[in-house]
Amino acid sequence: AGFLFARQYYRADTAPEREIRQLTDRLLRRADWDFFTLPDTGRYAGTLSLGWKPESGFSPIGWVGYNEALILYIIAAGLDYTNSTRAYRKWLSFYDWREPYPGLAHVVFPPLFGHHYSHIFVDFRNLADGYLREKGIDYFENSRRATLVQRRYAVENPLGWTGYDSLGWGLTACDGPGSSFNQDGKSFYYYTARGTSGPELIQNDDGTIAPSAAGGSVVFAPQAVIPTLQAMYTRYGRKGLWGKYGFVDAFNPTVEWFDRDYLGIDQAAILLMIENYRSELIWKYTMRDPVIRKGLRVLGFESIK
Repeated sequence: AGFLFARQYYRADTAPEREIRQLTDRLLRRADWDFFTLPDTGRYAGTLSLGWKPESGFSPIGWVGYNEALILYIIAAGLDYTNSTRAYRKWLSFYDWREPYPGLAHVVFPPLFGHHYSHIFVDFRNLADGYLREKGIDYFENSRRATLVQRRYAVENPLGWTGYDSLGWGLTACDGPGSSFNQDGKSFYYYTARGTSGPELIQNDDGTIAPSAAGGSVVFAPQAVIPTLQAMYTRYGRKGLWGKYGFVDAFNPTVEWFDRDYLGIDQAAILLMIENYRSELIWKYTMRDPVIRKGLRVLGFESIK
C-alpha cells in the first residue's frame, strides 16, 4: 500500500521519481497471489496464507476477516488475482457482528490496529461491501464505533486497572511490562495483541495502554482521541511516556511501567492518521491509484449514499 501511495505522490519527470514508479510497477508485476492461495479444503480454503517460510512452507492459517488484511484483498483484486471474489467471500464469512453497547454495533476485532492499518491508505468514508451495506454503515463508521467501544470499556473498567477512564484508554498490539511484574496474582504480558470489543470480548487486557490505539483512531473520533492524547502527555509525559520520538510504545499505570522502545509500525499509525485527519494526504493520493480503485470495484464496494 505504501508503494501505491508513493507512485501517486512522486509524479515528477525526474530520474529518482521515475525510478520510484518503475520499482513499484515491477514489484506489483512480481506478486504471485496464486502461490499464496491455500488449498480448497479446510477451514481457510481458498484464502491467502498468512505467510511462507523457506524452511517450513506456508502458514496453514489464511487471512479471514475482520482484521488489518482488508487492504490485502483489495490490492490482490486490483491486480487481477483470479481467486479474489471467492477468497473475499470466505473472508467475509468470518465476520463477527456484535453490539457491545447500545448504538455501537460493528464488526468486531478487539485490538484497534485491525481498525487502523487498511484505513491509513483507503478512505472508506461512504464505502461498504455487500456485508456492511446490509448493516447500513460503512467501514469508516465501523472503526469509529470500535474506537468508542474501547473508550466506553475503559470508563467502565471491569477489571479494575489503574489509569483507565475517559482520557485513559486504548488497547492494541504493543509492548508490555511482562511476567517479571506481579500484583495480586494478576498476569502481565510482554509484546502481545491486547484488545477489547466490550466486556464480553476481552483479549489480554493487563492494564497496558498504547498511545497508538487512540492516536491511530484520530480520524474516526477526534473529539475523543485528541483530549486523550493530550491527557496522556500531561499525566505521564515526564514520567517516561514521552521522549525523543514522541510517545513510547506503551505504558502500564497499574505497575508504573513505561516502555523504553518506539515501534515504527505503531508510530506510523499515529503519524499517518494525524496527517489524514489534518489534510487527507495519504487518502488523497492512494485513492487515485488504479489498483485500489479496481480492487474496491471487484470486491463489490459501493457508495452507501
